[in-house]
Amino acid sequence: MDHLQRAGRRLWIGIPGTRLDADTRAHLEDIRPGGVVLFRRNVGGRAEVRALIRELRDVCGDDLVVSADQEHGLVNRFDREIPVFPGNMALGATGVREVSMAEHLALDQGRHSGAALADLGVDVNLAPVCDLACDGGNPGLGTRAFGAWAPLVAPLVAALSRGLVAGGVHATLKHFPGLGRASLDTHHDLPTVVQADLEEALAPFLAGMKAGARCVMTTHVVFPELDAEFPATFSKRIIGDLLRARCGFDGVVVTDDLEMGAMTARFGFDDVIRGAVRSGHDALCICLDADRQRRARDILAEGLASGADWIADPSASERRLAALRRPAACVPLDDGAAEALADAIAGRAVTVARDPSKLLPLATDEPVLAVVPALRGETMAEDPLRGETLDTLLSGLPAGSKVFQLPPNPDMSVAEAVAAAAAPYRRVVLGTTLARFDAAHRRFARRVATAHPGVVVVALRNPFDFEVLPSSTTCVTAYGFRPVHQRALLKVLFGRVASYGRPPVTLIDRSTDID
Repeated sequence: MDHLQRAGRRLWIGIPGTRLDADTRAHLEDIRPGGVVLFRRNVGGRAEVRALIRELRDVCGDDLVVSADQEHGLVNRFDREIPVFPGNMALGATGVREVSMAEHLALDQGRHSGAALADLGVDVNLAPVCDLACDGGNPGLGTRAFGAWAPLVAPLVAALSRGLVAGGVHATLKHFPGLGRASLDTHHDLPTVVQADLEEALAPFLAGMKAGARCVMTTHVVFPELDAEFPATFSKRIIGDLLRARCGFDGVVVTDDLEMGAMTARFGFDDVIRGAVRSGHDALCICLDADRQRRARDILAEGLASGADWIADPSASERRLAALRRPAACVPLDDGAAEALADAIAGRAVTVARDPSKLLPLATDEPVLAVVPALRGETMAEDPLRGETLDTLLSGLPAGSKVFQLPPNPDMSVAEAVAAAAAPYRRVVLGTTLARFDAAHRRFARRVATAHPGVVVVALRNPFDFEVLPSSTTCVTAYGFRPVHQRALLKVLFGRVASYGRPPVTLIDRSTDID
């Protein structure tokens, strides 16, 4: 194998489209990547995904590693093609009440999710998230985490990882060594995090390793107490000393996407590639730009050819990558059982965080005003990442209910219009998605919550929205907005079942200290 081929095998790249056009095929034949990361833009129906993966292996070889971020909940690459589960924080909300039950559900979820991914031809799931949601100010985490506390999160990481492997795909523990305390989204900029309790942050990763996870993804974060000079992506201390030596991990270490803003806004691309390899990563994720993928291959090839000192132990990385073969599945594919399990998880997760005025349950025969936000959002890797509708929720409201659809950035004039529209109704259901992080959304939500005595706030994306609302507000969450969450919400809102979940995070009253 020549240097160009060896360099290509270190790259896990993204591609456009649901089939290989001539340009993409030529690019793959040139790069010969070791892996392809699938995004929503690559997904048609099940048959189309299988056909695409067959095409990829025809071009790149049978040893190509196909991966995807199928975290469930907020982040899904396959949100219609296979059963979608409620996500990590939904499991955490059950675990606060009964961690053994949550472990059982996480194990079963992993098995069904792994079986569905393996059936498509996927080898590696870039999940589970091991970060602790210990700070509501983290804009990139939220419900992607199981919760805030290691004794809750670690067993759920282990159970989900075991389940994925049993289902037939590798689990990936991310984002090492833990970005829970970040106050910036790494998609946009480089955070600095003081890891208040390193042992607690590492516990979920160690549990996942013990459970059989063979991949770890690092994070684009500076941890000054671990390495004052470099972010984790470039840090030999974090990867070599902490992950390899102290944690004893000998599996594949993969970067997060090297095109994220935390890298490209702060460093030159050539330096990013050299730094990620020097620190000890086996695989480099470059998920969007073909020119950058080609440049990365060339930089690596030049380093291999010259014996550059920044090429960290290439034979060891090649050995680890070559050993990453899809585990044998021991779980049958069963969509019906998976969907029933997803409903069971979502049903247990729904949490009435507070209801001081006893507004719940809502009457099944009394119309309500539903005030709902737009849910579509973008990242640089795909558009949309989180597109969804609220049709399931809205269709379950009592006859005569009215829907007030919010614009993307509601201002105070919209709040006044909502208040006027709410006057004829005894109850108002207000959905929030960005109140914790966006000042305009926060002011709007506060105004609506105090303008009518019967407002029930439903956090559709992040329970930390509750932190910025008055303590007198009734607050409910299912930890997400997918149809499976919406079905569960309806049952609790209208008293068909009691709320079982408990917040797996610490919610702090910030209603007066955040404008």
